[in-house]
Amino acid sequence: MTGATRFVASRTLAGLDAVRTDDRPVIEAYDRLRRILRQHGGEAAAELFAEPVISRSNGAAPARVDWYTNLDGPIRPLADLDPDSAVQLRHRLGAALAALEPVLRDREAGAFTAACLNLAGPSAVLAVGDAPLLADWGLLPQGLAADERGRVRHYVSTLGAFAPDHLPHPPIGRDDWAARFKPAAPAGQDASPGPRLGVPVRPAWRGGIAPVVAAGIAAALVALSYVPGVLVFPPLPQAVSAESRAFQTAWLDGLRRRRDALAAAEGFACPRLRTELPGLVPQSPAGVRLPADPAAPPAARAAVEPSALPSEAGRPGAPATDGLVDRLERSTVLVLAGDATGSGFFVADDLVVTNRHVAEGASTLMIAGRHAGVAPATLVQVGAPGTLTDFALLRVPPRSGGGPSPSRSRAAR
Repeated sequence: MTGATRFVASRTLAGLDAVRTDDRPVIEAYDRLRRILRQHGGEAAAELFAEPVISRSNGAAPARVDWYTNLDGPIRPLADLDPDSAVQLRHRLGAALAALEPVLRDREAGAFTAACLNLAGPSAVLAVGDAPLLADWGLLPQGLAADERGRVRHYVSTLGAFAPDHLPHPPIGRDDWAARFKPAAPAGQDASPGPRLGVPVRPAWRGGIAPVVAAGIAAALVALSYVPGVLVFPPLPQAVSAESRAFQTAWLDGLRRRRDALAAAEGFACPRLRTELPGLVPQSPAGVRLPADPAAPPAARAAVEPSALPSEAGRPGAPATDGLVDRLERSTVLVLAGDATGSGFFVADDLVVTNRHVAEGASTLMIAGRHAGVAPATLVQVGAPGTLTDFALLRVPPRSGGGPSPSRSRAAR
């Protein structure tokens, strides 16, 4: 992913064909599309298309694509908008498509960018706040690529109602694009001296005044640096105490041992790796033990030396640790869903919440954690359409060793 983190929607690719240019599905080249749009129209143009995350088929479940965006605001289909909001969204989407026309006719990027405007259906047009967003792009209903008249009717029902009338319907390849899109003339050969469509005209004087302004700012900053008290240097770092140095050394030694254990785990078979996974989780600073100083008083040595009875904390009646790190390790687990992995957390002794796109369709489900160990899990519920769409509830054996954190348990009560 390029950085979009807000989940928009999810759909399977069953019954759909991916549009291809240059022998590659356009949906798999989102980085290229975003780079082209930012170069020709800025960040706002790049945000018109949602970012796809494709999950390949594992045989039991079809391939799926999850869509993400950086835009803020409620996510609503066009059909759910009130009449005034729908009119405003149509106007903004039409303006955005009109601004894309120069790049759609570009000799280098035109065929690829225009092919991305093929949509799976009318529901692909969304509103995120007041901004339009296209999901399910680069896809067509199965068999429609070979039906020219069918593609025209499909385009009228998706983007045709918003795009300029003179803009051809999206192509399905470079030859199709060349037949219907008139490429723009190369730079230096444009017979028309006027401005390009969608590109604002910049005043000629603006390029000449920029160096003067930059030089003036630089001169002001240099002059300001000579004023007493303007340049304040940070104080020198204080010397590190012997205790802090010993703590750092002990922590680094523990990290080196875990690094060696992880390096050895690369050769494990998958079943053995899952068995030993809880012992390979990252080290917590709360578990660092400093080497004992023979010259220190007995009380100080007792505070840093390992306990003579390491199993004492596990005996019934012994006080349990209740630090933040310990509570987090008890309540969080790693979810192993077939070949995919994700995170989860206990909401009850036998219930774990994770993401729907991690658990749904997996052939096997297991959890792993420092306290829970490795235990099988069963998918019992997935989120309904709405705000909890991407959540899933797993059931695990109640004696797996994990459980909700105390703060979460009190909130549930």
